[in-house]
Amino acid sequence: MVKATGEGKTVTYSYNGDGLLYERTEGEQTIRYYYDEEAKLMAEAIVTSGKAELTYVYIYDLYGQL
Repeated sequence: MVKATGEGKTVTYSYNGDGLLYERTEGEQTIRYYYDEEAKLMAEAIVTSGKAELTYVYIYDLYGQL
């Protein structure tokens, strides 16, 4: 876990066992990141007060491009 503080705000970054960003938290809002077995970002969810409010899903082509 890494914390960054500036201008009265604290942002916390949490990483999974593979060293990939798992969560970014600022105040009450958390963004969670989800990866596939090749460590490609597949989705992210914005979570506020424990509830997912918005989710982005990423799709890659046959060449691995977003």
